[in-house]
Amino acid sequence: MISKELGEISLQDLKSFTDNFSEDNLIGNFQFGKVYRGKIEDHDIIVKVWLEKILHGRFPGDNVITMEIGYCVEDQLGYFHEDPLAVIYDLNPVDTLRTFIRRDGCSPKMIPKEIVEISYEDLKSYTHNFSKDNFIGNFQFGKVYRGKIGDRDVTVKVWMPQTLYVCLPGNNEIRLEDELILHTDSMIKSHPNLAKLIGYCHEGQLAVVYNLNPIDTLRAFILRDDFTWLHRIETALQLACLLQFLHIPRPPHKRYVVGNIDAAHFVLDKDYNLVLYDFSSFTGGFLPERIFFPLVLAPFGYRDPYIGNAATWFYPAMDVFAFGIILIGLITKKAFIVEDCGIDEFGDFDESCFLDDWATDEYKRRESKLGDKVSLVHDSLQVDPDFESADGIEVTKLAMQCLAKRMRRARIDVVVQQLLKFHVLRDTLNLWAFNGTECCYGPKMILNEVEEISFEDLKSYTDNFSESNFIRNFQYGKVYRGKIGDHDVTVKVWMPQEFYLRLPGDNESSMEGELILHTDSRIKSHPNLAKLIGYYREGELAVVYDLNPVDTLRTFILRDDFTWQQRIKTALQLASLLQFLHTPCPPYEPYMVCNIEAAHFVLDKDYNLVLYDFSMFTGGFLPETKGYRGSYIRGCLGYMDSDRQSVEVARGRYYPAMDVFSFGIILVSLIAKKAFILEEHVLIDEDGYFDITMYLDKWASEEYKHRKSKLGDKASLVHESLEGDLSFESADGVEATKLALHCMSQLFRRPELDGIVQQLKPLASRGL
Repeated sequence: MISKELGEISLQDLKSFTDNFSEDNLIGNFQFGKVYRGKIEDHDIIVKVWLEKILHGRFPGDNVITMEIGYCVEDQLGYFHEDPLAVIYDLNPVDTLRTFIRRDGCSPKMIPKEIVEISYEDLKSYTHNFSKDNFIGNFQFGKVYRGKIGDRDVTVKVWMPQTLYVCLPGNNEIRLEDELILHTDSMIKSHPNLAKLIGYCHEGQLAVVYNLNPIDTLRAFILRDDFTWLHRIETALQLACLLQFLHIPRPPHKRYVVGNIDAAHFVLDKDYNLVLYDFSSFTGGFLPERIFFPLVLAPFGYRDPYIGNAATWFYPAMDVFAFGIILIGLITKKAFIVEDCGIDEFGDFDESCFLDDWATDEYKRRESKLGDKVSLVHDSLQVDPDFESADGIEVTKLAMQCLAKRMRRARIDVVVQQLLKFHVLRDTLNLWAFNGTECCYGPKMILNEVEEISFEDLKSYTDNFSESNFIRNFQYGKVYRGKIGDHDVTVKVWMPQEFYLRLPGDNESSMEGELILHTDSRIKSHPNLAKLIGYYREGELAVVYDLNPVDTLRTFILRDDFTWQQRIKTALQLASLLQFLHTPCPPYEPYMVCNIEAAHFVLDKDYNLVLYDFSMFTGGFLPETKGYRGSYIRGCLGYMDSDRQSVEVARGRYYPAMDVFSFGIILVSLIAKKAFILEEHVLIDEDGYFDITMYLDKWASEEYKHRKSKLGDKASLVHESLEGDLSFESADGVEATKLALHCMSQLFRRPELDGIVQQLKPLASRGL
């Protein structure tokens, strides 16, 4: 049976809707045909056409069956039942995403509209016609220039035919497409050591434009006399931390591998911040599998010599080898410059100019005289006031470990830990633990960029903690708006609470954990986690965030102007954040929030969700919680897993599924416009226990049963005021309700975050 709402359409109609299936209207291939944009008068539609000449073999009649059993889509307007077969949908996908280059046999790739397409004439305008004055340097596959868009400094990277590295037709187009795909990953977009993409050109010239104003490349800085010992070790630490961030596995995706690390592919700004601007050989993550022919490996002089010529894939140890080359360069003031490298009698590069060969030979020569006290540090750096001979010996050993054979090579997380121990960094890093004690991992380090603040400063920022600046209570204290000069900040203060017992030292441990947490570059750079800028620990305990919220999520839940679309997008942001935190990052455990509560999130003027409380986080960089934080409570009242069977199964352990339960509470709150408010909703029963009938999971379960008895599978917990929202569809309300209830089911029956995110994405894209 075909719904009466679906009308049969002629081939002439299809041609009319799609401008005769014009190439301009082609979106891309699907498995068994092609998809086109179309218009019925002023109404945007999608036309899907089944074809016989496709990559996937089809038997006679297969496409007919596929169409007839696959037409049941609510937005479907009509179908065409002759040869070729086609259906049309009430759908326009171009409002938030855009297609780019289409590879043969692959779906079109989508890039955000914020990354703009730029003409070749614009590129010439930005760079003063690619003038020599604006030239920065070569990268592996082209050239890099300074540019200006109005008063804004930018960097322009241009791919072009190479003499040193052979590129077949289409290779650079794939590299450009991969870079655009890469920048759809929020973790890549937000990391401070990765260049921010703002535009691209693929007509006449392949190029990208970055929001970047460099002083010079790292290769040029390595040779400079004013590039101090401290700057060099800090640069090495930044690069090692960046690689550690990229190399963490993020199932279902593979870890990122840079693949073509070269000192010329990094730039430094006026504050000596390191930025990687070339992504031409990146693999893993969001990127599709690909192989270039001929195979292009890492740049000459940085290429792992132990992989052999037949390698067809990249792995993290290759990046570590290239890091070792850069570390050798930083400490010896030697930069490998491929253009200056001679050609031997066989027509190959003279490997005697490669830094790994030079370092190995020089280390052995000095070792024969000095034993294990060998240092390769340049003489001019040894007279630097910050230099200590012990650091020179240790950094030399570390560089040689990075250049060792693959199975003996240092892991990048070990490299980071070794660099953090250098004496030169003691004025950059604070060794700090409360009460002079150390956890089992030794003293934890916090970056000096997180400043210690006086109580007088806190009072100044918040107008003496005025009532007008008060935002809300969090689980263990209060949150205030503040200002540092003209800059908006948020101040969080720990203090005694009515509902949550804290033992002596608990708040100190929570605050210490928060400072440790923000040494993790992934935490610091995630857009949905508050950025820490200061702390106070004398008497009162407080932290200051670079955050300007409109209000808490708990308040937004009750607002009439918080639309259905905004609510579902907020749920998707929260689910994606939890997905990010729950992803294992060996050798560390995944992070878990443990005290998710609507009052612990704020929204800014653009409805971006930000988590500001980390008091119960576990996993990742944090020490084991046993004996570290004294509180036995795991969660917030009204958001804790209240299923007794689940609690018994857990036996005191905290599972990711418990964060999922709390997410379910927030999802119910968002769709039902019900916020659990501890101060108002917690009652004590006759036995002195909290009355759990006030909790939203209990309300949702009972209310759903009641509505289902009347409406069957179409039952929804969506508030009636939201059902009148223009972006609301009844089917979405049913799906969101089922998802919320699924999240609050028994412990091991709950969905995983990957599945939750996939279910929310279509709901969040409706009406765009």
